[in-house]
Amino acid sequence: ELIPPHAFANMPQLTALDLSDNFLRQLSPHTWHQLPRLRTLNLSRNLLDGCVEPEAFRGGGGLNNVSSIDLSCNLLTNVRNATFASSGLLQHLNLSDNRLAQIEEGAFYGLGSSLLLLNLDRNRLEFVKKHYFAGLYSLQTLLLSGNQMSSVEAGSLDDLARLETLDLSDNCLFRIDRTPLFRWLASLRVLNLSSNVLKSSLSLSHVVKLQQLYASGNRVESVSLHNSSALIHLDVSGSPLLRQVTVKRKPDENHQHLLHHLNLNGNRQVQLELQ
Repeated sequence: ELIPPHAFANMPQLTALDLSDNFLRQLSPHTWHQLPRLRTLNLSRNLLDGCVEPEAFRGGGGLNNVSSIDLSCNLLTNVRNATFASSGLLQHLNLSDNRLAQIEEGAFYGLGSSLLLLNLDRNRLEFVKKHYFAGLYSLQTLLLSGNQMSSVEAGSLDDLARLETLDLSDNCLFRIDRTPLFRWLASLRVLNLSSNVLKSSLSLSHVVKLQQLYASGNRVESVSLHNSSALIHLDVSGSPLLRQVTVKRKPDENHQHLLHHLNLNGNRQVQLELQ
């Protein structure tokens, strides 16, 4: 249930440490002491519960060079302020399949220039607050599928200019804020909004590099994409209220649409307009 302090003190060459599928309930900061070469730490499928305590990932500089931490399939409920601040080279962080209902302000402090992938799938988040992902300027993949989110606060994605993949599927989203939620996502290529309860209309005009949009299983009446010359995959299947789908290229572009895959399955009468 608890790894003794300094358990790995005589292994300075260790680069990967897999502690998954045990019964760990606590983490001691001294556990990682004298592991200067450690790059990968797997703590998945344990019994770690409550808060992710910052002290657990400090101590002796053992996690200063780690690039991947897997905390999936535990019982965590909260991520504390500056939890991973000592791991300034962290690129991949997996917190999926926990019970996270809250992320404190500054939880990912210190990871702004390093973190590329953040996995928060299948937790208990009911909304995304503006501070959740503040400062994650290098993030490329954000996974939030299978939570209980009903809204994403305006401005909560504004720092994610390099984000390429955003998965918000299997939630309870019923609207996208009038303030353009995706306005600063200049690099976004894949957006998944499937299996929510989006109503009325879905209009996207700021994601000019978007290549794949998944919006199946919603209650929208219309889907409109503007400046969408890069779109190659569009899935709006299983939306029985859908009547209108409009895809517009940039006004100054004359070449044909690049759309390769179009899924309108399970809808009644949909008017498709490509401009």
